[in-house]
Amino acid sequence: RKDAQRWMAGILERKTSLRIGLYGSYYPAAELKRLESLRNSIKRDGYSSIRLVRDMPDLPDFKDEMDKSIFSIERSNVNLFVLTFRGQKQGAVRELDYVLKNPEHVFKCVVFIETMRRAGSTVRCLTSMLQDDLRAVGMRVVEFAGDKDEELTAMTRGTLLDFLYYYVRNRPEDLESDTH
Repeated sequence: RKDAQRWMAGILERKTSLRIGLYGSYYPAAELKRLESLRNSIKRDGYSSIRLVRDMPDLPDFKDEMDKSIFSIERSNVNLFVLTFRGQKQGAVRELDYVLKNPEHVFKCVVFIETMRRAGSTVRCLTSMLQDDLRAVGMRVVEFAGDKDEELTAMTRGTLLDFLYYYVRNRPEDLESDTH
């Protein structure tokens, strides 16, 4: 038991090394607050290298916000996309389109989509065509109940722990360099 605790502690101490990009809608303002709240909650869990695209500094090479997004997607160990009913999804869908066109990034991306029950069936905040495209390339898609941010946060924590274990076990060198 003590060996298992030491082993797990060794993995958890690497939380600060996991570079995490967080993507979603900034409009309306309540959606940006949801993303910021998620980011702050994850930071409190010890994942200090989590950033929204807007948190990143402007570099001379960036022509626009999409260049910042691409930089973040490429440099992050994990990319979390949060899509909701109320959020304007154009930016996040453009970012996902980039991943779809550059499938070498798919393994490190997860899309969280808000759902709700209506008339006995589940309604998702994405078009079925985009869902099909994401699944066709093997993108992880996780559903969370509408307005249940605590469920989203719990699912995000579990996802990050899975990725942390993966990187510590299989790609520790990717946690060494801090290029985020």
